[in-house]
Amino acid sequence: MEHSPKKASFEGIPPEIRLNIYSYLLSDQNVVVLKTKRVLRPQYQTALSTINKKISTESLAYFCVENGFVAVGTNLGYFLSTYAHAIPLIVSDSVRHFRHSILSAEFVLYQASGAIQPEGLHLAIFASRHLSNFVRLVNAEHSTLRNVGRTSTVHLLYCTKSSFFKLKPSVIDCVVDGIKGIRRIENHEGAEEIKAATDPPALTLVEVLDQATQAKERGNRFYRAGNYNAARGEYFISIYTAGNMRNEILQEPVLLCRFETLLINIYTNTSLLDSKQGEYETAFSQAEMAWKATINRTGGDTTTPAQKAKLLYRLGCTSVDNGKDGKAIEILTDALSYVPGDIHIKTKLEEVTARCESRRKQLDLRYRARMSEKAFG
Repeated sequence: MEHSPKKASFEGIPPEIRLNIYSYLLSDQNVVVLKTKRVLRPQYQTALSTINKKISTESLAYFCVENGFVAVGTNLGYFLSTYAHAIPLIVSDSVRHFRHSILSAEFVLYQASGAIQPEGLHLAIFASRHLSNFVRLVNAEHSTLRNVGRTSTVHLLYCTKSSFFKLKPSVIDCVVDGIKGIRRIENHEGAEEIKAATDPPALTLVEVLDQATQAKERGNRFYRAGNYNAARGEYFISIYTAGNMRNEILQEPVLLCRFETLLINIYTNTSLLDSKQGEYETAFSQAEMAWKATINRTGGDTTTPAQKAKLLYRLGCTSVDNGKDGKAIEILTDALSYVPGDIHIKTKLEEVTARCESRRKQLDLRYRARMSEKAFG
């Protein structure tokens, strides 16, 4: 008697393997991608929820518990588009119907006459593991607004009605730790952790530069580990934190040199990131900004010849990536003039020069061939 084989089904897969599949499709740690204009966007694959009721319930629970979403509402038009460079945000009208956040955050900007009236409430959600980035950007925003005579508040509220609340201790720990780092908090029916949030004093310019430098160092560690999106977020936070205080720093000659060095390092590191992720045009732009910042320093030129050669080498490499071999030869020649014995620059220059010479010979042969055809027609 013949037995027909059982049909394979997703439900027939062992639970631990299904969870592994969910992690590739629904976990923020695996689905964040770099989009146009160098913003981060999570690409969650939620089609599994359409299979049947059981898989829909199971995948939704994983989706919400694994990511522990924070909902953000703001009356600042630029807030979400700017912060998306460091936080993978879901910005969509459908967000207003999402009912499974574990925390809501409302960022409100005030003038002397009261809250600025928004054209519409801007909404987004993000995974709670990015809450520390959100906190640092908000704190940088507070410092900037204070300097222009404006204020802002962050309203925080635990969404205790969510059926997924407190199902994952690591998510809750992340939220609690993040909350304690936000200044100017107004509590609305919050938990004890929110009420205990601190209100640290305004940062000095030295402390601002310290925080920006620490963010850059974190970005370097992420870069070396191959986590390029996380590195990009840290570099953005670093330049956002220090850049917002640029006018004040320009008045302090002692700090200006340190500030300019930080910018040059971040431009260079971001150029490396762009090259790694195939963003060759922006890689060239960032390398060019690093070089221009170097030759236009106003806080005293402390850049050594070797460092200048390194910056020009990076600029030359990005020119090659963009198919501009002629420009690359000029730049690499300048780089070699700073350190004549540098083997890396010399090798790269010889490689590009040889390629240009080969291309010139090929074009010359084609030209001669066409001329022969016309002559002997």
